[in-house]
Amino acid sequence: MNSEPLNYNELGFLVSSPVLMLARGRQKVKFKINFTASSYEKSKKIFEAWSQEEQTQDHGSRELKFIIKDAFKLFVTVENMWREINGFTATLDDKKKALIFSFGLLGNPESLVPLDNEIHEGNFESEWPCVKIVLNNDALIYPYKFLEDLVIKNISIKADVAGVTDLELNNNLGKLDNSIPFPPFGPIPHVGSYLRMENPLILQKNLTKLKLNFEWCGLPEEKNGFIDYYAAYNASIHNGSFKAVINQSGKLVHKLQKIELFESNATTYSLEKSKSIKVKLEKLEFNDSINLSKGLGNDSSRPLYIILESPEIAFGHQIFPTKYSEAAMFNARIFKRKSIDLPKQPYTPLLDCLTINYTNYVKESISRKKDDYGYDIKLIHLNSFGNIQVFPHPRKSICFLLPQIRYNGNILVGLNNLQAADLGGTGFNLSYVIHATTAQIHKPKLKWDYLNNKKWVFIKSLFIDNPRDGILPSAIENLSIESDFIINDARDNYI
Repeated sequence: MNSEPLNYNELGFLVSSPVLMLARGRQKVKFKINFTASSYEKSKKIFEAWSQEEQTQDHGSRELKFIIKDAFKLFVTVENMWREINGFTATLDDKKKALIFSFGLLGNPESLVPLDNEIHEGNFESEWPCVKIVLNNDALIYPYKFLEDLVIKNISIKADVAGVTDLELNNNLGKLDNSIPFPPFGPIPHVGSYLRMENPLILQKNLTKLKLNFEWCGLPEEKNGFIDYYAAYNASIHNGSFKAVINQSGKLVHKLQKIELFESNATTYSLEKSKSIKVKLEKLEFNDSINLSKGLGNDSSRPLYIILESPEIAFGHQIFPTKYSEAAMFNARIFKRKSIDLPKQPYTPLLDCLTINYTNYVKESISRKKDDYGYDIKLIHLNSFGNIQVFPHPRKSICFLLPQIRYNGNILVGLNNLQAADLGGTGFNLSYVIHATTAQIHKPKLKWDYLNNKKWVFIKSLFIDNPRDGILPSAIENLSIESDFIINDARDNYI
């Protein structure tokens, strides 16, 4: 007897979205699939009925959340392969009637990458990174019967990335290198000096949160920070004096958000090396779609500027020569009451590193049809009959979580070069089997369907002539394919 292991087909779905095109960093992704209330309650009742039956058979009680935890396998497109994510979580939110998937990636080489059919097998159609979620054939309890009736209401994707350093940086004088310490406002900063940053993967329409993390180096070590350091300048400078504005124009007149550049220790008032700034995105406009082909520093994406606004003397570079000479001349006088302190060299702000944390978010109503507003999520069903894109779809229709398999036994017949109004036939050579049982064997009921416009259509009415009858019909003869059938996809040519 042939003892080769069974090769199980994948049954599940694939989600693809531009919000998964993420900059390199620590990546965390969360899918939330909300279901219609009626389908969710129906699935719960099916599970509860099954659970009661299992208890009567002394299998003990089971909870749906534990079955869901073991129900799936999850794969993502990374460089050179589909990578299985073993540490993902799958949970049910009973109040919101939702199924939630969460997983994390540590960055290159595990970062999500766009689908490449030469590398990522499956022949899927998407230009974005993909997440493939299939039912776990090795699960203790196969979950299909509890999930097959779930109808999707909407899908949301949230992607968080932390520690991004891959930025195109410029100041008034030219390009900057984020891998080594650099002066964000130049060697001689003045009011109006700016730091310009770009990354089209970050500054785009799906951006919902943005945090800038400054790591300063060479800060004054005086006890009271800039108060002591600039005391001889007589300009009332303190740690909060150095402010900048954030905008997209690079012009100081557009003061969309004002920030302090430095952080003080709450107890000692000394300067802290780290400073984090939450950018107020509601005052900014990023309308570009995510596009890897644009690359960093492209002319079409809108950059972000941090422009030095105050104090009026900036960091004192322009007035230092005058202040120093005045103090030196005063101290050189023969007749004076007391010498005054010479001003210190003005501090030139130096960043050891600039990192970014950000969040992408998108939400799509899966019941809507494809329209002129575009879409940011693709949903593809995976089953033995091939891959079928169920969203976006030319028509408004119900979208189930999983491909629909309504019968205990199925056989799939593919027809090549099928045309409307064609006549055709198909047949099977069957062998008689004698069962050693006295139980009455009933003739099985057969149902023939045609895959039309991604839906299975019952075709009994299309038989022109089928005279055979007996234990099992072995052929369909003279089958007519009606002219109103839509044959616009190679995957539709199935019976």
